[in-house]
Amino acid sequence: MASTSKEKLSGKIAPTAVPRAVAAEARTDAVATTNIASVAEATSPAEAQISLTKRALLERVATRTGLRKAQVRPVIEAMLAELGEALVREEVLKLQPLGVMRVVRSIEGEKADVLVCKLRRKNFEKDADAPLAKRAEEG
Repeated sequence: MASTSKEKLSGKIAPTAVPRAVAAEARTDAVATTNIASVAEATSPAEAQISLTKRALLERVATRTGLRKAQVRPVIEAMLAELGEALVREEVLKLQPLGVMRVVRSIEGEKADVLVCKLRRKNFEKDADAPLAKRAEEG
């Protein structure tokens, strides 16, 4: 359907002229754009980063494992505590598929320790077709 000149000027399309699937996708895009815009308007670089909170991690793990959040919570909290303590002791973490993480620099502060870490992850997409071992003919 053709849109009227008033609709062209405002940049909007009449709702009846757009199929429902396209309208739903546009709403999703609008929400994503709004979220990106709010991140872009953040006052500091730290606020502009997308974060994974403990609550979100808990929900993701519960969904992935099929367990209740109450069952997952003590495991997640214990795991985070152990990882934090290991990093403070500057242990190298070798946790696949996460990767290998090592502390590059550490600064002990009054209110918090600052740890600068390096994480090395394997590119699984590139190696997905690679064989696990060389063939006998290849030597």
